[in-house]
Amino acid sequence: MLTVYRMDANGNPIGCNISDGQNQLLYKVSYGYRKSDGQLVEERMFDARVTRRDKNSGKEMPVQRICYLYDAQGRRSAPIVYNILPGRTMEQVFGVKSTALEVNPFQNGPAEGPVKPKARSAGQGH
Repeated sequence: MLTVYRMDANGNPIGCNISDGQNQLLYKVSYGYRKSDGQLVEERMFDARVTRRDKNSGKEMPVQRICYLYDAQGRRSAPIVYNILPGRTMEQVFGVKSTALEVNPFQNGPAEGPVKPKARSAGQGH
């Protein structure tokens, strides 16, 4: 698997594309931030191979949504995952609960080639 992130001027991911070993695009992911403080509040994962439309709005539907809540101290909750389609979870498919970056992989300058996100163990908090 290869994940390519697009970052904003503040070093936050705004989207990523997830491809398989044959470089076939599998998923597109977008990230949503709260305007008041810039905290990540949602990830939306779309299937790049099949466009699914909401029957009421006609808009493309994500196959999975990952939402986060924050406590009074600004600590992020564990991911709240909404799988739109029945089947396996993201963790079962990819071995991680979220595509969100915990640290900016480019904080020490540009990478030399593709950057692979570190896998999180199932018990590791967010």
